Amino acid sequence: MDLEDSLLLKQSGVISLSNQGEVNVNLTLEDAPAFSNAILLGTVYDTTLLTGAPISDATVVVYDASGAVVSFGITNSLGQYEISDLVDAAAYTVNATKDGYTISASSAFTASATTVTTVNFALLPNTNETLNTVYGIVVDNLDAPIEDATVVLINSTNSEIFSITTTIDDGEYAIYNVPAGSYLLKVIKQGYISPSSTALTLTTSENESQNVILTIDSNIDNGVITGIITDSASAAVENAFVALYTVDAEDVPETIIDYTFTNSAGRYIFGSVLPGSYVIKAKLSTT
Repeated sequence: MDLEDSLLLKQSGVISLSNQGEVNVNLTLEDAPAFSNAILLGTVYDTTLLTGAPISDATVVVYDASGAVVSFGITNSLGQYEISDLVDAAAYTVNATKDGYTISASSAFTASATTVTTVNFALLPNTNETLNTVYGIVVDNLDAPIEDATVVLINSTNSEIFSITTTIDDGEYAIYNVPAGSYLLKVIKQGYISPSSTALTLTTSENESQNVILTIDSNIDNGVITGIITDSASAAVENAFVALYTVDAEDVPETIIDYTFTNSAGRYIFGSVLPGSYVIKAKLSTT
């Protein structure tokens, strides 16, 4: 037999009764509204459903059909939770989670105001909980965030790259599931001068914050002039003298501003060359 309130509970005022006195107390009870809320309850267990150890302080979250959170509950010392503000005949999904455990799979149910819905969970320990996270913000020397900077985490033991990521528009990056060990953190961005790599030693369950400042390269607009010097037989000329000249208004070669010598492949390079007009001259002298 279902037992449901038809008239609401109501109390009288304070009654004073003298010796052998008589007091008449009448109460008018109001009709109880139809009960429309649905109830969800259950228990959250460690590892094994129904027979595992109860998990206290686990969070149980209920979502509607659109994925929006509509309610949540926290388990007590017996691993039990109860959520009583759900809408009758509405479709929901529910998940359970707690720090140190992997979030449960979603369970779907349709709420009922006439039947209590029971959903139990068994949470599995998160094997990544002991791993580490390296995170931070990359900015320039004017404190402006740098987007699309390359962040590299290198294992110091074997010099192998553990992870490569890039910063988002506010300069943030995050590298997670990093095992214990020694690492080097390097940040690179075209047009900026990178600082020395940061040495990190990680142990267990650390959240290591590493903010990095890159210096704006004052030579950002400069270019490179490079080429190969060969002789009349198309053979590479090693140790040839190569000079970089400026050009005056009449396009007449004028002043040497830099010089270098070719390598064994005849290659020369002039780096950090300012925008402008130039002429290359090369020769080889023998003794």
